[in-house]
Amino acid sequence: MKDNNTIATRHFEVQDYGLIMHGRVYYWHIPKALRYLNMQPGDIVKVPASRKGKYHGVYVVNSFREDIEVAGKVYKPVLDIYFRTPETRIIENEKKVYYNQEDLCKGY
Repeated sequence: MKDNNTIATRHFEVQDYGLIMHGRVYYWHIPKALRYLNMQPGDIVKVPASRKGKYHGVYVVNSFREDIEVAGKVYKPVLDIYFRTPETRIIENEKKVYYNQEDLCKGY
């Protein structure tokens, strides 16, 4: 199995009642040194801003594997992870232990 190397993100704003997502989707490259973090939808990651020395926190919408050599696209790199999505619940099955909702869906 290969690691995800690209994430789709959106800028967000924090309000009293939750997060508000802003319009456009941005794509970022996950460097090999950070792929062990296994960034998933719901995480908030640190990315460079357009001004030098500034950084943004963005909300991960999707993470996927893209063959960059074939696609010919170049994305700016992710710098770090600010916040991880909490694990929803743990359910023990006869053969597997499911840790998040995506694994729950795959098991049935």
